[in-house]
Amino acid sequence: MTKPAAYLLLLLLLLTARSPADSPDAGARAPSNSAVAVAPFARQVTARAEFVVYHLKAPAPAALASLRGVSAAIDGALRVVDQVPDQAVDLTATIREIGNPKVDFPVPDADQLQYFGRGISKEQVASVAASVSAWHLVFAYPARQAGSALAVADRSVLELARLADGLIWDSETRLMYAPDAFASARVDAPDAGSNVIQQTTIHAYQDEDYVRAVSLGMSKFGLPDLVIEEMSWATQTQLGWLMVGIAQQMVEGAEPDAAGMFAFDAAAIRHAQVREKVSADPIGEATFKGQFRLVTVAPDEGDADNALLAIGFDAYAGNDNFARQGAAAAEVFGWHDEIKRIEHDDELTAASAAARTQLPQLRRDFEAGLQPAEYIQVKAPFPTSSNGREWMWVEITRWEDDVIHGLLRNEPFDIPDLHAGQKVKVDPDEVFDYLRRFADGREEGNTTGAVIERMQGEIETDGSD
Repeated sequence: MTKPAAYLLLLLLLLTARSPADSPDAGARAPSNSAVAVAPFARQVTARAEFVVYHLKAPAPAALASLRGVSAAIDGALRVVDQVPDQAVDLTATIREIGNPKVDFPVPDADQLQYFGRGISKEQVASVAASVSAWHLVFAYPARQAGSALAVADRSVLELARLADGLIWDSETRLMYAPDAFASARVDAPDAGSNVIQQTTIHAYQDEDYVRAVSLGMSKFGLPDLVIEEMSWATQTQLGWLMVGIAQQMVEGAEPDAAGMFAFDAAAIRHAQVREKVSADPIGEATFKGQFRLVTVAPDEGDADNALLAIGFDAYAGNDNFARQGAAAAEVFGWHDEIKRIEHDDELTAASAAARTQLPQLRRDFEAGLQPAEYIQVKAPFPTSSNGREWMWVEITRWEDDVIHGLLRNEPFDIPDLHAGQKVKVDPDEVFDYLRRFADGREEGNTTGAVIERMQGEIETDGSD
């Protein structure tokens, strides 16, 4: 299936293997992630947002006086308190000075800040690592007023960071910002307080054979975070935007029904920027609508300390969950596929043989571990109902001596019981070609593709065109 290429979620998908130590304030989580039940949808009455402002220079101004000064400058929209209440009726904030942030709120190292840093220079990376003081801020507010409250909270944090010449750590999203980057994303942008693209993030990372994608930051709206337990790198862009769309609808008040079914509808998203990005680049007659079951699950180690809802695909047909994901993505975002019926000739056979010489190195690279968002596909034959063979691409999930495990990336034309996304097995001796997609979007391989393009043959197409 053809996938839309625009908007690669560079600000949303932190494509990195992850451990609890990746964040200054991550703690122990539940030991495993398993479905619990379809539970009544619950929005918290009070929501909270936490930040750490790391000082790049010493001495820093007095914390409490600084926060009170910021509160006065914004006409009392923020009430400074000694301790935020369990049940907030307005926007309140507390601040405390951290004399030893290396112990209480350790800073991510330089390698981690490549993923978790926004607008931070090399000099600032070095300075924040040596920081000897910081401010810890907690904001509490009615969850139903989260959009306006977060706008004020973000503005306040920005002013404090500029006052103290500091960097901003958002504890919920586990992102660190330079003040100018924070201003651009969270203060100057229209309606940034209610924009899940700016207020939340998605961690997508390799979890054994597959990819797990989980949101962080929905607690700032008093809402559960979202997770897709198993998917592939080839589908993470579309499914990531699906997560964004569902999250934005939840922020705007949409809820699942009593059975946990959530009616996703991109056109119903009120936030214009989010709506436009979620529905960008449709393929054919994409519906940008779908039905998805939200099921309460236990968080994995390293997830947010928040309720968690898994997005389920049982409303769609398919022989396994990956095929159902493929069917859902095809309905929501559209799809296109084509087949060319040809007879193999000497030139094509030679191109295939040349491609196969790369397989041993590809396997070594795969087993050593690919970069996040990098994946390898192989083209292999599948028997058809007419005793022929249909050659299709398979994204590799596991590579053994006598079998390659993967997910089918084409919708078959001549095999009714097989569908795009489905788990399949491939004989390594029958691999015809390979295609390697790197994390930066470069591609390598598919040498047989150019030969096939020049060959004469009947072309058939299918999809939502």
